[in-house]
Amino acid sequence: MNLKIQRIIFAILSIMTFTMIFIFSSQNGEKSGSTSRGFTRRIIEILQIDKHMEGEEKELFIENCQYVVRKLAHFTIYTILGINMM
Repeated sequence: MNLKIQRIIFAILSIMTFTMIFIFSSQNGEKSGSTSRGFTRRIIEILQIDKHMEGEEKELFIENCQYVVRKLAHFTIYTILGINMM
């Protein structure tokens, strides 16, 4: 592939990543927490980690996992941006 075309593609991907960061950063705390909680809940359900958990125990587990998911999301989106910029 032509170097100029590659640069254009990665520039577009970088702009898209910048846009995603801006959109996520502009959410208030409640909306952001709700988004990450829903994502965490779906991942736990897909992996069936919560099979033997009930009510309050399950919610506490989701809350504890939510912190890790949020940090991984930050790491991932900035890693993608770094790769695109490289």
